[in-house]
Amino acid sequence: MRQSITTACLDKVGVTWDERFGELIKFKERFGDCNVSQLDGEYEQLANWVSNQRSLRQVKKISPQRIARLESIGFQWNMLDVFWENRFSELVQFQQQKGHCRVPFDWPENKKLSLWVGTQRQDKKKSKLDSEKERRLREIGFEWNPAECAWEKNFSTLLKFFQQEGHLDVPEKWSDAPGLFRWINKQREDNKRGKLNSVQIERMDDLGFVWAPLDESWNARFGRLADFKNRHGHCDVRKRDDVRLAEWVNDLRKRRKTSLPQDRAEALDALGFDWDSCLERDWEEMFAALVEYKRSRGDCNVPPVWTENMTLGRWVNTQRQEKKKRRLSEQRITRLNAIGFVWVSFAAKWDKSYQLLVEYKNTYGHCNVPQKWKENPALGKWVSDQRKKWRDKNIDQEQNDLLTALGFVLQPKSS
Repeated sequence: MRQSITTACLDKVGVTWDERFGELIKFKERFGDCNVSQLDGEYEQLANWVSNQRSLRQVKKISPQRIARLESIGFQWNMLDVFWENRFSELVQFQQQKGHCRVPFDWPENKKLSLWVGTQRQDKKKSKLDSEKERRLREIGFEWNPAECAWEKNFSTLLKFFQQEGHLDVPEKWSDAPGLFRWINKQREDNKRGKLNSVQIERMDDLGFVWAPLDESWNARFGRLADFKNRHGHCDVRKRDDVRLAEWVNDLRKRRKTSLPQDRAEALDALGFDWDSCLERDWEEMFAALVEYKRSRGDCNVPPVWTENMTLGRWVNTQRQEKKKRRLSEQRITRLNAIGFVWVSFAAKWDKSYQLLVEYKNTYGHCNVPQKWKENPALGKWVSDQRKKWRDKNIDQEQNDLLTALGFVLQPKSS
């Protein structure tokens, strides 16, 4: 009689144990487990009953028969196990959605899951994770050391690139793996900070990986500069010689010794490297040539095409253009002014005189301007100068053709 009363005992709201057990079976059929949450209003009474069964077992006030019946449907007595199962279910859903189990640290969408994932790794490291849970995590692709897994994945991608291309110069935006370039740079930083293990370093070395590309690049360029010095006797590389090497040499001069490592500055000094810009020396050389031209000829009007020094004619024109564009320093303008430099191009002055000769021809029917023509003595002198240039074989061919077409006699019969 006592046993039947116990079996039929009602809970606080008048429902028998068997009725609640039946509700739990239906819950299990619907949700797949017996973890009824007290936060779910629909199952609030059932959740209280479930919690009460766990409390009764702790104080040994529940019969073995009821324990057996609950365990037969997968009832879990330990709330930590219940919590683990809840998080594991969430991880399975994450894996199905993302294709991996790498839940981000402090993931805002589910911070509890993010924390739980880290706890599993720590528990395994400390040998606190039981083998069954470890097996279940492993089966869904859980990574116990995500950093090592990510490293292996990126190394495999680098190996694939090397096998395809034959080198390790991965483009910054390689379409097959856009993040590989950043990973490579990170390996160099991690190696500097001692974050790579010896096995990882050895495997990268086996591929011929360059840990300090800037050093290697500097050494390669220094070697090219040394070869240039051996061939030419100096280090003044021009763009016409080697564009990239010339740009590197120019950059070295801009940085000067102070911003270079001491060993590199000393190596350049030993090579005989001149820290002054070769462009400055070029200007001084051309200026000296112009001074000599002025001394011998009396003016600075170097023809644009002067056979004796083609470079000087182009340089003179360049100075005019640089001043016009306001790119010529005041110091250089002053020095050129001091030797009587003419800023209006010689060709422009010639064209102006030529037009005056055309007008003279239209008025008088010939080009024989008197040398001391009162109306325009300068034109008479200019005509005489053209004949002198012709005799000296120093007249521009285009100018010669224009004068001939006009009917100008470069060698009068009297001469």
